[in-house]
Amino acid sequence: MHSLRIGVCYDFRNPPDSGLTDSQLYDEILEQVKWLNQI
Repeated sequence: MHSLRIGVCYDFRNPPDSGLTDSQLYDEILEQVKWLNQI
């Protein structure tokens, strides 16, 4: 059986209507990256 590798690419741009500050957006992205590294 072959192993499966999956990649994730992030766009750190923060649209004006997102409702998030840049810091909030970056924190959310980094939390998701940490989670992805654990699975």
